[in-house]
Amino acid sequence: MFSFAHILGATSLALLAFQAEAQHSDCYYWAHPQDTMFGAELASKTEGVTAHLMPDHIEKRLRRRLDPTKPTTYIPTAPGAGACNVTYDTDNQDIGCLWTGETATQPGPNPGWMGGWPKLNCNKKLWVKNNGKTIYVTVLDGCKILSDPVEKTAGCAEIYLSKKAFSALGGDVTSGSMKIRNWDFDQSTPGQ
Repeated sequence: MFSFAHILGATSLALLAFQAEAQHSDCYYWAHPQDTMFGAELASKTEGVTAHLMPDHIEKRLRRRLDPTKPTTYIPTAPGAGACNVTYDTDNQDIGCLWTGETATQPGPNPGWMGGWPKLNCNKKLWVKNNGKTIYVTVLDGCKILSDPVEKTAGCAEIYLSKKAFSALGGDVTSGSMKIRNWDFDQSTPGQ
């Protein structure tokens, strides 16, 4: 017969396992399927990534990488405090904006790269590559992907950049998006 102590112990272990799983974003598990006990799908590797300009308004949320399938956009000129509660200026700073997980087809406990609380990927450094050039940006905001609904493979791979970063990679701000080679978290500040 099971005692109350056995049931309590089993419940505690299950809770610890769930909490351990929830310490990373859903996109982290998409990018690192070997790190999840629940089995995230393998990140697709495609040629090129899309970078977008960040939206004109502050969304109070974020977005992310691996090998985006759509063009990258820039973050328009509206400076302000975003999802990471840090004031930034898209014209003068190298900023990245990662997917918040909004409109995800299968949202988890910490959707996107910046969904849930706390915002685990705030202030992380990213590298972004295009045309033989590598730049580094800091994640200071979250962005909603405009398509609805969003598959994890597309949402986790996309990135929005400040005007300064977008232009540094050769992007034309009048077009609003460009193909980039790829991006990822810098090893000094690994993604969660």
